[in-house]
Amino acid sequence: MRLNLLGTNKSAEASGEDPLPGKSNYFSGDDPTRWRVNVPMFSRAHYSSIYKGVDLVYYGNQANLEYDFIVRPGADARIIQFALQDAKSVDLRPAGSLLACAGDATVELQKPVAYQIIDGQRHEVNARFRSLDGHKYGIQVGAYDRSRELVIDPVLAYSSYLGEAMTKASSESPSMHSTTSISRARPRRRTFLPEDPFSLTSAATTTLL
Repeated sequence: MRLNLLGTNKSAEASGEDPLPGKSNYFSGDDPTRWRVNVPMFSRAHYSSIYKGVDLVYYGNQANLEYDFIVRPGADARIIQFALQDAKSVDLRPAGSLLACAGDATVELQKPVAYQIIDGQRHEVNARFRSLDGHKYGIQVGAYDRSRELVIDPVLAYSSYLGEAMTKASSESPSMHSTTSISRARPRRRTFLPEDPFSLTSAATTTLL
């Protein structure tokens, strides 16, 4: 099952944030020109202008894969839309979360947390998922100060799986995919590993199961 963002900017630029210690080396095949050495690792991947006025940041938090939408001043959060590919069923819960089933596995996209930082203080903003036509979904937010940045933080929870989610930002042309694999292992911090440090481009697909 995949979460596909719809109507995104295909030329959005991606960059790594919060460098992690150590480097990675990639020796692909027998052609040394394709090898990459001393590739930096990051705990966050930032996609600029994935929508008009909206950035997307992926990162790991304990046993959950998280992603923040950063809605810049004057932008409209209603532009964010997505579909859940290969989901057998999707239930919009009364509290505003989404419960998606694929085979024997269940994934809950918890009610988004939205907030603004004003004068150093965090101010919560009401937010929930909303159902759109054509099996599409969006995010509904309450009143907030549109002259300031808004952060929308949905949380992904695996109710039928225990384990880690290792997220890798790769440079598969023409887009960089963020892929989550699930195993019955001890949770650990995710890392974003660019396979080609010279070519980081945009992506809008997350593999959930």
